This record gives sequence, C-alpha cells and structure tokens, in this order.
Amino acid sequence: MADCHNLFAEYRDEISIGSTKKNRMISSKDSLRRRIRKWFKDNHPEYEPKFYIQGSHKMKSGIRTKEDICDLDDGIYFFQKT
Repeated sequence: MADCHNLFAEYRDEISIGSTKKNRMISSKDSLRRRIRKWFKDNHPEYEPKFYIQGSHKMKSGIRTKEDICDLDDGIYFFQKT
C-alpha cells in the first residue's frame, strides 16, 4: 500500500488559512460588528443585533482557494428590545 501521508500534508498546507490571514479576518469581523452595532444604536435603538459565527470557520474547516480567497460567515440576528 502506498504511503500518501506526505502528499496529504503538503496539500493541507497548501489550502490552509495562515495565522496572519486568519487574524486579519477576525479583526475585520470584529470591526464590522462594531460598525453594525453603532449604526443600529444610532438609527434604530429599539433593535439590538446579535451575531453568530457560522459555516466553515465555525467548523474549523476553512480553506483558501488557489486565488488566496477565503471567507468567514457571520450570521446577524435582530431582536427588538421590549
């Protein structure tokens, strides 16, 4: 039986999201969340947005495409304050 471990490890390294890119994505997510919260506080204070990470980022299975593209899915939910 062929030992393909090295090939799979090389491929995993090729498609994995690096720590620098992952940190930038998380920073962008946090910044966007702040902007959304502020906008609703200023324009519709009766609504309070809540967020929930979804998709491959939540499942820790995110990958980069050969064009170095990846994403982070962040669900936003609105609950009216009573």
